[in-house]
Amino acid sequence: FHNLVWNLSEGNGHIQSASYHEPPGFFGETHFEPIILLAVPLYWLVPSLTTLFAVQSMLLALGAVGVYRLARAESAGPLAAAMGGLIYLGWWPLWRMAMADIRPLTWSIPFLLLLIAALRENRKWESFTWALLACLCREEVTLLVGTAALASMAWKTTHREQRKQIAKAVIAAT
Repeated sequence: FHNLVWNLSEGNGHIQSASYHEPPGFFGETHFEPIILLAVPLYWLVPSLTTLFAVQSMLLALGAVGVYRLARAESAGPLAAAMGGLIYLGWWPLWRMAMADIRPLTWSIPFLLLLIAALRENRKWESFTWALLACLCREEVTLLVGTAALASMAWKTTHREQRKQIAKAVIAAT
């Protein structure tokens, strides 16, 4: 991915793939991961592999906000919710994953957490945004997002019509 992001920052992404065995071109790869385009502006400013790891770490840390919001939506107090976020931040497998390699699939973790939090809080456009960002991480994430949209239809805390609108927005993002 370092080579791919470098080529994208130089304007040559259309002729590059993430590995040698895949056809050339950013969208001709085995996996569809256009979320990597979000890292290109920062990489253009600071062209280093460290920049990509920093982007990945910042995105994964954003998941703590999702954990906090989910805990608050389930009636946890602010301190208990903050502890949940801290536990997420201190979870060793998350950081091992973050520092092992650049993987846009892992970038979907905070987006999925924030999607579920937004769904629980009945925030239609925010749900759409997080769903769209999650789907841009890799093609199989759309299955998780679509399932979340269907699951949101079962939540009885919102009116049926509002649940339908939220589910339609998330399905549209998918």
